[in-house]
Amino acid sequence: MLIGGCGSRDLTRSQALELIRKSPKLQEGMEIKIFLWPNVHSPLVGNPEAYEALRSAGYIEIDNNGKVALTPRGRAAGKTYSPHWYGRTAKQREVLEITGLTSRHAEGRTTAEFNWRWTVNALGEILQKAGVDVEGYRKASPVNRGTGSATFSLYDDGWRLDEIQFG
Repeated sequence: MLIGGCGSRDLTRSQALELIRKSPKLQEGMEIKIFLWPNVHSPLVGNPEAYEALRSAGYIEIDNNGKVALTPRGRAAGKTYSPHWYGRTAKQREVLEITGLTSRHAEGRTTAEFNWRWTVNALGEILQKAGVDVEGYRKASPVNRGTGSATFSLYDDGWRLDEIQFG
């Protein structure tokens, strides 16, 4: 739960933008699969430089048989889905601007409309330098920007973000 702006009963665009940017939901990103055996379908397949870049950056270790294991840094960077692959975020949403606010003063609620885009994060930059097409990853869903909405409620201590939806 994020709280912002004490005193005013009106949520400003800058307050809404700040609360949205701090939201854990905004930190959810587009993942790239890192397989234990780099010989299965993945954007990293056929790109030993990508695995070497991840190893050099401290995300993975590679044994003499080519088996990949996450380091503590690699484990902290994402989710483990199975004994065979890991998902690590390479792109995250960035909220660019608030395009409008709609207030329901009687209910103490405001909805903000906003524009967002995908941006490559630090892990994505490492992979891009190794030749992985992070920008074009997930071409089945090639939307690199979009709109969204966020709903806020006014409490006695300020505005709180209730919900974010990405379109």
